[in-house]
Amino acid sequence: MKIVCIGDSLTEGIGVRKEEAWPFLLQKKLTVVIVNRGISGDTTTGMLGRFYYDVILCKPTHVVIMGGVNDLWWNLPIHLILSNIYSMFKQAIYHGIIPVIGIPTPIFFKVSIRKVSGNP
Repeated sequence: MKIVCIGDSLTEGIGVRKEEAWPFLLQKKLTVVIVNRGISGDTTTGMLGRFYYDVILCKPTHVVIMGGVNDLWWNLPIHLILSNIYSMFKQAIYHGIIPVIGIPTPIFFKVSIRKVSGNP
């Protein structure tokens, strides 16, 4: 079994040691070959553009597709994000690769609320 993980900084493991990135932890847990193709700052459009070279040519049995956080950061339309993920999903199926869609954990931002004079 060989799994390619394609995604953004969450997949790459930016800010943590290589041994702490989730693809590496998955490799240790499953004792299979894991190829980490995460690129910090990438969008689903970028992932789709490199999907053939980073995934298809690697000939994995499975691919974990996890992206979209940067798309949302850049305020890209949801239909574009879903279309890109769907295209990667379909390419994987066509090439006999089992796709797994990863859903990033929710991101919460601390919001400061200040009272405006005259409003409750």
